Amino acid sequence: MKQILISTVVASVISSAIAYGVATEVLSNSAKPETLDNSQIVVVDFKNLSQRLMVTMREQISQQDLSNPELIDLMAQNEARRLYRQVVEYKPNAVVLNKTSLVSAPDSLDITDAIADAMGLDEVSPEALQQFMSGNKVNKPVGVK
Repeated sequence: MKQILISTVVASVISSAIAYGVATEVLSNSAKPETLDNSQIVVVDFKNLSQRLMVTMREQISQQDLSNPELIDLMAQNEARRLYRQVVEYKPNAVVLNKTSLVSAPDSLDITDAIADAMGLDEVSPEALQQFMSGNKVNKPVGVK
């Protein structure tokens, strides 16, 4: 039960911080009267990146045997800020769109894997994600396929 609560808190904080940061950046950029071309629009799968971050954070929390919810919350906020900064630094003048909010977008606009690589986040297998969400302990690191 404790693992599910921690997972929920981490997911909520990361999602909220990312949504706030992206919305703030897009709104501040939209005040400038510019025309956009494809080089100024990027797509990021924040759900995918959040899942990767959650799995990585769970490993860090498990290794350090942390149980303080406030400390875990601060770690999640820090990771969300790091993710936001990485997206903005990758394409500073671009409009960032969340992939899960789009009906269709060309793969050439998707920078999700580049952001994950820059942050050192490994791809998460569906089995590892299911183990993370269920709170089951495993002998090998959760993200390893």
